Amino acid sequence: MGPPDLSVGRAERVPYDHCPQLAVMAPPAETEVRPKPRGPYVDVDLYVYAPRDRIAMRRVAGKKRMTLAVNKDCRELLLPPGAVARVEFGIVERDLGGESLTARFRLSIAEGGGAPELFIDVSLDTASEDSWRRHLIRLHQFAYKTVTMCLESEAEGTMDDPMEWIAWAHPKIRSQWQRPAGLAPRGRISKEERKLQKKQLEALGYIE
Repeated sequence: MGPPDLSVGRAERVPYDHCPQLAVMAPPAETEVRPKPRGPYVDVDLYVYAPRDRIAMRRVAGKKRMTLAVNKDCRELLLPPGAVARVEFGIVERDLGGESLTARFRLSIAEGGGAPELFIDVSLDTASEDSWRRHLIRLHQFAYKTVTMCLESEAEGTMDDPMEWIAWAHPKIRSQWQRPAGLAPRGRISKEERKLQKKQLEALGYIE
């Protein structure tokens, strides 16, 4: 089996009479197209909350999740238009073996060094019906603005280290307006494409 076809093509405009076959055809009706102005493109790396060295894989309620390696952190982000943040947090295990735990989670956003605005302030304990929470936060008002997003949590309990039993999932910030053309979500990339990407990165010296 040979390597995948990696040929690159480029489309070019041609006049209606580019060749004899086109020249004898009646020109098509033209319609003016005016794209909606949405401002400049914001690099995805500028609104990824945490680099990989600040992410830890943990099992939450029987499922592996990407969680923040720390329970208190602030990051400066440049947000794209139409951004929405998916935030998850809570107690990582429902059954604590009879131990009691109380935790508080807060998320705030400050624009340009101004006063922070509190978007999440939730308290959970071992008696909470849903000990792992999910929130969607619309960030449309911060389009093309630099903000500081802070996540913090605190916990008290009868166990030795209550903070070990709570976690923030890695916040996911998405913008449907700015998805690069032709870029498939990571979960839809095939195994063959992943292997090819790895070989390319190895050849460039980014990974060993």
